[in-house]
Amino acid sequence: MKRLAILTVGKTHSGKTTFARELERCLPESVVIDRDDLAEFINTRYESLLPKQGANTLKNALTRTLVDYAVHETEYLFVINDSDEVPGAIQKIVQIAGGKSM
Repeated sequence: MKRLAILTVGKTHSGKTTFARELERCLPESVVIDRDDLAEFINTRYESLLPKQGANTLKNALTRTLVDYAVHETEYLFVINDSDEVPGAIQKIVQIAGGKSM
């Protein structure tokens, strides 16, 4: 079975998380990597590690780590929620899964 990466991108409160969770519920062996969840986790548990200025590079690194683990250690389908900030992770999924980027 070919692997699939579904990326959700949209405006705040547009239903990305609801859509991603419903896909996860309906698609067997799928996983949602929700960047909003990662940001909340970092902000509540590791606030001292946040960059003083600029992008949340810790969130980006954690996303890449989760994607890398899921690609190499599972056969899951991917649903990456709020994926607009991780083009490197997206490209990595496409390359590893042997697909073609559109």
